[in-house]
Amino acid sequence: MLFTSYLTTTFAVMNKTNVRPSVGIDDISIYCPSLYLDIQDFAKARDVIPAKLENGLGLKAIAIPDSSEDVVTMAAEALCDLVEKNNLQPKDIGRIYVGTESMIDGSKPLASYLLGILKQYYDLKSIDAHELYHCDVVDMVFACIGAVDAMQNSLDWVTLNPDKKAIVISTDNAKYDLHSPGECTQGAGSIAMLLSKDPRILEIGSNWGVSAYCEHDFFKPLRLRVRHHDIVSSNGIDASKLGKEVYSEHKDTPVYDGHHSNVCYTNRITEALENFKAKSEKADYLDQWSQLIFHLPYAFHARRVFVPLFIENLKEQGKWDEFSKPFIETIPENDPKFAKLFYKAVSSSRDYKKFVAEKIAKGERASSLIGNMYTGSIFLSLISSLSLTSEDELANKKIGFFAYGSGSKSKVFEAQVKPGYQKLIDRINLFERLENRLPINMDQYEYLHRNKLVVNLDSKDRKVFQTSSGWTDTNKYARQYSLVK
Repeated sequence: MLFTSYLTTTFAVMNKTNVRPSVGIDDISIYCPSLYLDIQDFAKARDVIPAKLENGLGLKAIAIPDSSEDVVTMAAEALCDLVEKNNLQPKDIGRIYVGTESMIDGSKPLASYLLGILKQYYDLKSIDAHELYHCDVVDMVFACIGAVDAMQNSLDWVTLNPDKKAIVISTDNAKYDLHSPGECTQGAGSIAMLLSKDPRILEIGSNWGVSAYCEHDFFKPLRLRVRHHDIVSSNGIDASKLGKEVYSEHKDTPVYDGHHSNVCYTNRITEALENFKAKSEKADYLDQWSQLIFHLPYAFHARRVFVPLFIENLKEQGKWDEFSKPFIETIPENDPKFAKLFYKAVSSSRDYKKFVAEKIAKGERASSLIGNMYTGSIFLSLISSLSLTSEDELANKKIGFFAYGSGSKSKVFEAQVKPGYQKLIDRINLFERLENRLPINMDQYEYLHRNKLVVNLDSKDRKVFQTSSGWTDTNKYARQYSLVK
């Protein structure tokens, strides 16, 4: 009877408040390869006008993984840094969830490799790591939105387990075929986030807008080559049913349609935003959100695709007629390129440029210097924005997130910036670290791209190395990793 009364009271309180405890991002670490290719060198080698890449797409440099670097070593660098600076003990970590679209295995998750490297970390410090055997680890895959999915899932878990902390890691090598249109947008890196109750950086809201649809804008299929030839059956099988041989081939570079992907991106974030607004009754979101944080396939992508949402917001506020009058008067409605010219006029307007400068541009800066990080791109935008905005401007303010993953899905959510966040972001030291990277030339870049280099070009600041990757049946093709002091 007493237990029934307790349950009734508890659920009554939950239903009345309908508010979960404060949970969110408590700390962040980032690892970016120390090698980079200057976009001007790339443009010259590919016979592209540099201004087209710099001014048109916002590209300045491409982060390139070194010889023995892969998505596991990059993730482990970020993970170990996060654990070190927060003095996390094995008993503190309840789960390690990884968002990636750069899998190295069709079965074994990257998270299991990271658990093994973390065990090495504690062994080197003579810390009993037995509690790590009870840590939940898994990968989540949905193109570039996988780490956001992992974060949302882990925030709910922290809500139910407030005495524990979760670590969410994004790690990817955004690699495209040589001489392909996407080659200039490449990038690589990993971001590790510590999630907890009473977070020190961001408190993330419980309302999430979602939009998902089956698309083929960008994907990494198992390539199948089919060869037909004559086969004479000797086992009573109808020979007309035979004659096909299938060969499979693995490639870590994608199949994609850039224009279609832009359309999918815009459609999904628009629908996810409508879903978010319907749940929260939030119409004036652009005024309430001090910064807008996006998944950025390239630095200037958000400012390009956000124009329709900017227009829609003006309409909702009753400001559209006055704003649009000059454009409508100067562009003939019967012009076959009316829509394209109209959007271009809006994006070039003083009001839109002011909007971009105030709410989007700071989140683009790091993307310009690194390139696409796939699952980490949206969190790179967050770090960039927080690094370049003073605490006086952002503390206690809300920011909006627009996540996207090809295939396709978007999630829109918001977070409140916590007072005191600046000291945690400052110790990431992002832009100074990017200034101190090692430039490489096109020959070195192409050798690395083709996996032809045996030695590392720059390993002085690294702690995690891939020590072997199996080639024969003897070692079962297993990858091994080593953490050094």
